[in-house]
This record gives sequence, structure tokens and C-alpha cells, in this order.
Amino acid sequence: MGTAMQPGEFWSKGDYAAAGDRWAEASVRLAETYTRPGNEVLDLACGPGAFAIEAAEAGAKVTALDAAGALLDLARVRAENAGAAVEWIQADMTAVPADDAGFDVVASAFGCMFAPDPVAMATELVRLCRKGGRIAVLAWTPESAFGAMAPLAGRFLPNGGVSPVERWSRPENVAELFADLPVRLSFTVRTVDVVWDDLDAAVDEIVNGNPAWIMIRSAVEPTGRWEELRAGLRELFAVNGKTEEHRFVLPVDYLETLARKRLGPVDQLHGSAHSASARRGQQRDRGRVRRVAFACHRLEPALRQERSDPRQERRTQPPPAEAARHRDQAQARPRRI
Repeated sequence: MGTAMQPGEFWSKGDYAAAGDRWAEASVRLAETYTRPGNEVLDLACGPGAFAIEAAEAGAKVTALDAAGALLDLARVRAENAGAAVEWIQADMTAVPADDAGFDVVASAFGCMFAPDPVAMATELVRLCRKGGRIAVLAWTPESAFGAMAPLAGRFLPNGGVSPVERWSRPENVAELFADLPVRLSFTVRTVDVVWDDLDAAVDEIVNGNPAWIMIRSAVEPTGRWEELRAGLRELFAVNGKTEEHRFVLPVDYLETLARKRLGPVDQLHGSAHSASARRGQQRDRGRVRRVAFACHRLEPALRQERSDPRQERRTQPPPAEAARHRDQAQARPRRI
């Protein structure tokens, strides 16, 4: 039995930085939106450092973490060239070596969506964030070209290619992850244009440079269906992208999740593995409660109208004689002291 590949080893395969640079605009936009001078900021799964460098240049105190040493080395050089002060840490994003509530902003641009246990990842994000602070997470939407790549590959993989990415790409799924955690959630769908010289260059870079697709190829080639899968990827990009001015442009939608950590008292978040396991066991009951709450919310306007309707009030009042009899009976009834 082989040893499972560690995250750092996985993300050091291929040339993920080259592809990641093509959608770095989304990371820069995230930093511009949610970081301020003086903020203490944590960038999880920082990759080649686009978010971390932008936040540091804006005056934030930035710590950036990634499991892949090669990506950290590249990010470090880029930060030095930009004159941006960033503390770089090589570690697993699911177990960050940092104190509770140590950061004003905890962010992950297309990183924590790959965590194998999304519930535990959400718990870790909240643990690291201060009360009143912000957690910002980006993930490709399922309908986008990038979001559709995993299901496409899954049709060719022996095990179906189970992926946790979709748990971060739909608002209702993200709400499940944070259901028992002290945060207020909001969601925004944005678009980033990913640009290559042409369509074939786009496909080549994904299948030869993306670590996930390198692993997919090694699993599918023995089945004799690799060229069929590659053709499917090319068709996916062709349908969603366009060629303009001698370049291929692929507009890709992504979900931006913002979680604001509440200021009130909360339960301790230590023992995140136990907490995450317990929350997974409660998700079915929470779904029923939310459906009831939603039904009550739908009925509330009608109830308010009914209560404010004078005719309804008249219908519910007893006749004067009956009301007087009720008062007399109430006065005669002995009271407990």
C-alpha cells in the first residue's frame, strides 16, 4: 500500500504558479476589498503570493501560508522585488500554527476549497479570526468552466473523482459549513477573465501544469481514454471562452464568501476535529429546522396583515355580554400567591 501524498508534494507538481498568475486579478481584487492599513492578515494557501503582496503593499501586516515550498520560494522573491514585507510559513492550511483569534482578516483565494474536510476547514478559519474580523474565501462556481472540470474528469476516473470544491462554490453549501459557527455570511458572484495566446495553449497549460490534472492524466491514461478526456476539456473551454484580438479569453465566475465573526460570546473552538464531526452529524436536523423557519418567514407578512386588520380584530372579540361574564368569572376565581 502506497503512502498518501502530502499537500506540499502535490502542489509542487507541474507549474501551478504559471496558471495561477492568469487569475491573480481575483486575488488582488480580494485584497483591495477587504484589507486595510494596519490590519493583521492571514493568507491561507497563498500560492505565488498575489493576495499577500497586494495586502502588504496596502499597509497590512501579512502572514502567508502554503504547504508547497516551491510556491513559497517564488512568492518570497516576488515580495522582495515589490518591497512588500510578508511573513511566509510552510504549513498545512487545515492545521495552522497560530494562536486563536490572531487576525483581523483571514483569506483564501481558491485555496481552502481543496481542503479534504470542508467542515473542519470552516472551523479553522473561524478559530483564527478575531471577533469583528472578516473571513474571505474564493471558489469557482459549479457552472463556470473551471468549476465544471472536476465533474468532467470524474466521468473518466475509476473512483468517480470525488472533490470537496463544490462545498465552497454554492451559497447554500457554504451556509451548511458555517451553520454552528459565530459568523454572518454574505455572498457575491464575480468574474475573472483568464487569458492565453490561444485555445490549445490553454488546454496544454492545464493538463501539463495543473497538479490535479497531472494526477488525473496518470489515472486515466491506463484506461485508454485520456485523449477523449482531453478533447472534452478542449470542448468545455471552447464553449465557454472566445477568441479575440489573437488571444483566447475564458471568463470564469467565482463565488466570494464573506463571513464576519460576531462580537458576542461564543463557545470555545478548541478540539476542532470533534466539533466538526459533531456538526456533520447535526446537518440533517438543521436542514429541517431551516425549512420550518423559512416557512414561518413566508407566513409572517400574512400574519402581520391579519393582526393589523380591524375587521379581524372585531371578529375575534367576544360580544359585550360574554366579555362581562368572563371578567366576573376571572374576578371570582381564587388566585395563587
